[in-house]
Amino acid sequence: MPRLQFSKMTGAGNDFVLLDKKLNSDVEVTSELVRMLCDRRFGVGADGVLVIFDTGVYSFGMEYYNSDGSRGTLCGNGSRCAIRYAGLSGRMPAETESRFVCEGVEYSGIIGSDEVTFFLNEPTGFIEEEMVKIDDLEFNTGFIDTGSAHAIIDMKDNAEFADMYALESVPVFNLGGKIRHCNNFGDRGTNVNFVTIKNNVINIRTFERGVEDETLACGTGATAAAVVSALKKRVEPPVEVITRGGKLKINFELNDGKVKNLSLTGPAVRVFNGELEL
Repeated sequence: MPRLQFSKMTGAGNDFVLLDKKLNSDVEVTSELVRMLCDRRFGVGADGVLVIFDTGVYSFGMEYYNSDGSRGTLCGNGSRCAIRYAGLSGRMPAETESRFVCEGVEYSGIIGSDEVTFFLNEPTGFIEEEMVKIDDLEFNTGFIDTGSAHAIIDMKDNAEFADMYALESVPVFNLGGKIRHCNNFGDRGTNVNFVTIKNNVINIRTFERGVEDETLACGTGATAAAVVSALKKRVEPPVEVITRGGKLKINFELNDGKVKNLSLTGPAVRVFNGELEL
């Protein structure tokens, strides 16, 4: 019976099953396998699956799968976890910026002693205000694509909603799920982030597309919230973002509405190694 070697990784509570192709050369990664691995009752349990492989050009290549089995777009915390694993497996040196590739796009990262930094490409598609109507509520929503599409709902821009809920009590699963499929955001929909801002610190809760639920952290979502808030002149980089699973730091340069040198820094650890009979 074939055996699957894996590592369980987590980045600020955003957790992943990581498969190294070098250790699993005969395993075909299918949607069914991904769903089984991510199942929190009958599998390992995770928000998604990371697959890393050698390219001969970059430190490594990465594929990302959502927990529903679909192929994902960029995953920020997943990338940081993959970078950490690349260091543990001898593919990347510590304290040196090294490059990897995901879905044909080049990225880079640095492994620190306690944290990992992932460098994102320039965001696209910024929309400062997009009115979204869900049930009897209208949401003033920002939007940006940081490698994955994100709607940002700042409680400050939504007084009626903020009068009904504190951030801690927002029904993220129900409302986030409805906004995620809203026609405003095209056929693929969007990730949805609810935020509050105080003293240059963003508190955030995120509904993730593909996971179809709230996650403890979302790296591209935290990055999107920081960039949108900076473009609205509500924060200045570097920005601390507090997720339900931990703290992330977003840094970038902002000149004439252009975002450069965008980075996401935070914890990324290997929780354990494991083996499954398939």
